[in-house]
Amino acid sequence: VAVGDVMLGRGIDEILRTENGVDKVFSSTLPHLRQGSITACNFEAVLSQGKGPIKKSYNFYVPEWALQYLYQAGFNYLTLTNNHIWDYGLEGFTETLAILGKSSFAYSGAGLNLETASTPWKTVNGTTTFTVLSVAAYPQEKNGFDGRTSAAAGIDKPGILFYGKGAEEAMRRHFSSETFDIVFVHGGVESQTYPGIEYEKLYRSYVDLGADLVVGSHPHVLQRMESYKGRLIAYSLGDFIFAEMDDVPGGEDSVILKLGVTGGRIVYVEAVPVKLSYTGVTVKSGLEAQADFLSLP
Repeated sequence: VAVGDVMLGRGIDEILRTENGVDKVFSSTLPHLRQGSITACNFEAVLSQGKGPIKKSYNFYVPEWALQYLYQAGFNYLTLTNNHIWDYGLEGFTETLAILGKSSFAYSGAGLNLETASTPWKTVNGTTTFTVLSVAAYPQEKNGFDGRTSAAAGIDKPGILFYGKGAEEAMRRHFSSETFDIVFVHGGVESQTYPGIEYEKLYRSYVDLGADLVVGSHPHVLQRMESYKGRLIAYSLGDFIFAEMDDVPGGEDSVILKLGVTGGRIVYVEAVPVKLSYTGVTVKSGLEAQADFLSLP
């Protein structure tokens, strides 16, 4: 089970702390989230303010206590290779990793050096071994922030795994025909409803390197899914928990992507349409929303 961006600030965190807060925020999506042996989201924030925010348009911080509510909702894997994991600099990043290291959550694509950032998370369910790797591929922001130069992991530098800076080599080393290999990519152009040639080539190249599933985030809106060489690519799942997105066309429309995997192969795919609000997310009923998603260019 996979969803897009989760940002628990802007009042969502305070709702979670109230009685039955998880039910209020995640509501009718909970049965879907809790079905997954792997349930993943892009965690769009840091868990520590370090020495203070760096210069950016938006700096997202969520207190450590909020993690328990994500876990209660059913999540067990967090993607960290996004453009907000460095919002509070090196200290905020490393302290976030330390907090997650003591939690029940798995992650990959982030570490205290390139070697650890390049190491996927592996888990076994039934007879299938899953290899999960998160990768950053987002462009430089208009405010000047360039994750490739500031947040990328190096030989002796903490950071995240960037495309072209070790990601492809990690796939060559760790992906195998004996495992079901998943890549979560934080890339694309914000507010754009189609991936574009550059990202089509990039995401398809990960299938060429062995990925069985590629799931994108960052545009904040939905983009299409496609079958490529018998594998699945979902270019962008949009947002999932993210208040104040009503001013972005399509910013409050999203899906829960559910896949059944047997014998190392995808045997079914389901896209459950959901609607975001200032207070949480709910499942959308009817076939019209699903048809809108399946007709994306």
